[in-house]
Amino acid sequence: MNRNLTYTYWLKSLSLVLALWGVASCASYKNHLPEKDTLYIGSKLKVIDSQITERSALEEELKEAIRPKPNKKIFGLRFKLGVYNTVGEPKSEKGMRKYLRDKIGEPPVLGSTFNLGRNQNILYNKLQNNGYFSPEVRAKRNDDSVTRKTSGEFEIIAGKRKYFRSVDFLEGDTSDIAIEIRSVAQGTLIKKGNPYFLDAISAERNRIDLELKNKGYYYFSPDFLIARIDTGLNADSLDVHLTLKYEAMQPKAFQVYHIKDIYINSNYIVRTNGTNSNRRDTAQGTVRRTPQADTINYELFNIVKRREENFKPFLFKSSIAFKPGDVYSRRVQNLSLNRLVSLNAFKFIKNDMVESYDSTGRPMLSAIYLLTPYPSKSLNLETSAFSQNDSRVGSRVSVGWRHRNILKGAEQLEVKLTGGFEMQYGGDMKIPNLYQGGIETNLTVPRLLFARSLGLSSNSNFVPKSNIKLGYNYYLRETAYRLNTFNLGLGYQWKEAINKDHKLYPINITYVRTDTIGTTTDYRLSNILFNGVIIGPTYQFTYNSIVAGRQDLNFFFDGLVDLSGNILGIAQGAKLSEPSKKIFGANFAQYVKLQTDFRVYKNFGKQSMWASRLFLGAGYAYGNSYSMPNVKQFFVGGASSLRGFRSRMLGPGTYHQDSLPDAERFLELLGDIKLEANTEFRFPIYSTWAKGAVFADAGNIWLWRDNPEMPGGKFSSDFLKQIAVNGGIGLRFDFSIIVLRTDFGIPLRKPWYEPGNRWVIDEINFGSPKWRRENIIFNLAIGYPF
Repeated sequence: MNRNLTYTYWLKSLSLVLALWGVASCASYKNHLPEKDTLYIGSKLKVIDSQITERSALEEELKEAIRPKPNKKIFGLRFKLGVYNTVGEPKSEKGMRKYLRDKIGEPPVLGSTFNLGRNQNILYNKLQNNGYFSPEVRAKRNDDSVTRKTSGEFEIIAGKRKYFRSVDFLEGDTSDIAIEIRSVAQGTLIKKGNPYFLDAISAERNRIDLELKNKGYYYFSPDFLIARIDTGLNADSLDVHLTLKYEAMQPKAFQVYHIKDIYINSNYIVRTNGTNSNRRDTAQGTVRRTPQADTINYELFNIVKRREENFKPFLFKSSIAFKPGDVYSRRVQNLSLNRLVSLNAFKFIKNDMVESYDSTGRPMLSAIYLLTPYPSKSLNLETSAFSQNDSRVGSRVSVGWRHRNILKGAEQLEVKLTGGFEMQYGGDMKIPNLYQGGIETNLTVPRLLFARSLGLSSNSNFVPKSNIKLGYNYYLRETAYRLNTFNLGLGYQWKEAINKDHKLYPINITYVRTDTIGTTTDYRLSNILFNGVIIGPTYQFTYNSIVAGRQDLNFFFDGLVDLSGNILGIAQGAKLSEPSKKIFGANFAQYVKLQTDFRVYKNFGKQSMWASRLFLGAGYAYGNSYSMPNVKQFFVGGASSLRGFRSRMLGPGTYHQDSLPDAERFLELLGDIKLEANTEFRFPIYSTWAKGAVFADAGNIWLWRDNPEMPGGKFSSDFLKQIAVNGGIGLRFDFSIIVLRTDFGIPLRKPWYEPGNRWVIDEINFGSPKWRRENIIFNLAIGYPF
């Protein structure tokens, strides 16, 4: 009873504070307005046509066009305006008052800046650009002299919308360039039956310009194309007639250009004031120089000489796609630039085309590439701190050294030293502290080593890469075990397109050595004591539509195939019923592992998003292995999984160990099969950096084979009845370079309960300290969960 009174008291107090704040903020703004001016509070807009099916989308687009934008609100209050008025005029150009007023505060949006007639014209033009050629825009301005507020009202009668019926491409024009334009008509963006959009006309002109650029018309411009619109009489559709603006076109706009020479300066230096370090480094100066004196010829390229060669010439053979004599193509030009960028060796890349003519008078272009390399060596330090949902805190630190051109072919060598710890400061279940250290080396070569035997090739905008990895890691779990892992890998990475990425590691070897500490431990370790070799290939494919540009609906897919010991097991006749076979004197793991991660992102406006993920994974051990190596198994729970359950403490199946004494508990719970689904709605709270989220997660892990120590953990046909479910809310602080995330999750379904009682929504009791301690899981993390 007393607790309820306390809650009521605080609720009333909070309501009173908010009410007083609201009254104060509403009253205070008047004292800070210029004399005879008002505060602009926004405008209402409504489309009143009954026949318009896309009314809501049209209203949203038109509202966005109204200017100015009113002061922003938080929970119905103009917080930023209140800060601006409360702080007042700063007395100096520095200090806290100046910072609060300029960075946190926001000046009042005055009614005098709201121009009714100008907004009427903006809306009228916007409607015409969307195919409503005869709209009516009714506008009204509301000035309240008592509250000193100004608002606007707009009523839109859009009328009938026009649709594309046909488009003709310079019909009757017999010039060469007109013939070329007609040859690309099939790919037009103006489709019959689509609603009229001015943006579609502009996009079509740009498309034709790009097609002509790819055919050698270097000096053509989309401004040379005119789109004439024939609306007809009382018709719902219209025709588009494309013509050329001949009077504005210079003779060279009709000429097809070829590539004459290719010059490469791989040590181009730009001064900090933006001027060139040497006039001889300009594109025109490079062309004018005598190649024999100032450049060396490597096959098809002219390389600008330097005292010391910093990049071997063969590097550019796979990066620059132009060859002398080729017809100029914008696509090939962009292909070359993208490949140079993907080398990650050059800080600045500048490309110029210099016009010239050959001996027959044919128009030519000399391609100039001015490349400013990154510093060859760099050292970086990274530190981080974190908090786990089981009262653990920890830190990570890494020191990395990189050489971007170790073998003078843009090969990158990275050496990284890492270290960290995790310590538990509280909680009911005491987990031993963890200490970790290691070294990783990675050599990245911008070409496919030994790739002919694998049949790999790439013609994309990105240079394919080979990776050679070598590493060692040491883990010490106090009083429990120590883990040593050595790994060696040779793999390839190539992009089929900007949104499609492939990774193939035909050689992948990991040696694991796990030792227990002492003869006794407070936890069971049988499920994580793997000793042996994991040897076999992996292949990963990733599709991500987001990198190709923001859309209303985006998809992400990541698939992995992981194999180990399959050929060795067959060759040696490995069987579960026989002693394990060995390689290099150690047991080897034999398994097949498949996993997929599929995500959907649906945008609502500019800030809100509905994000969902489905993860499916399965690993099957056979032949030489009874179970999967623990480093290859799955787990659920934690900050990026089921956020209402503790990390690695859920499952497998209906198994649960919270009621067991510490000595009978497993240190972590892992499974061979994983099913997980997550969904959350993200919405803005304040500006663009403070966002909220409402989420729900569901899933579990299972074992392929029975483990007597984990009753209920084997996968069966009843797996859907063993799904765990949680819900929760969270905050995301998106500072562009980093996203700080907090989530509060609670379990809604506990699979270890008896069938029929697994939904625990009726047990929710926020007023109970015991329930809160056992069920509210706090997660603090960096980045979005998916």
